[in-house]
Amino acid sequence: LFHELLMHKDSSYYVSLLINAAVCLLAENGQKISPKPLSGEHSLAMKAVRIMNDHYDEHLTLNSIAELLSVSPPYLSHIFSRNVGMTYASYLCQLRLHHAARLLTDSSKAITDICYACGYRNLSHFLRSFKEQYGMTPKEYRHFTTESFPSSNIPSEETSDHYGLVITLEV
Repeated sequence: LFHELLMHKDSSYYVSLLINAAVCLLAENGQKISPKPLSGEHSLAMKAVRIMNDHYDEHLTLNSIAELLSVSPPYLSHIFSRNVGMTYASYLCQLRLHHAARLLTDSSKAITDICYACGYRNLSHFLRSFKEQYGMTPKEYRHFTTESFPSSNIPSEETSDHYGLVITLEV
């Protein structure tokens, strides 16, 4: 994979797919990729991340998570960005898109069903966000990944739930 990364370093969507494949291979072997340990208010940020990871497929808002954690939305936003390194909205979008990409690769579900299963409430917003993140439409992504990675290397749906977003926060 690293050789492929070097060979195609100018193609951002291809590099993104290769990195995703590497993360999936690591996760398949039970390994987690974690950022450096968080300091300060990391406990609050980790609780927010856990809520988002567990409920990404539901209607989540910064206000609803702040209410669950008994803090104000501006405070949660500040703590989240400082400790996670991205905004709440960016994290949630990447989380949902990551799961959508896995479903596109692991299943034959309709793209519309995947959109709603990943927490999106609007198909056009999902399609636009996916293309912005991966450089191709969900249909193109599914075709590219099924052509590039034979189905024998794709984990079954039973094991696909064990894949987490690249950012996994541990205590």
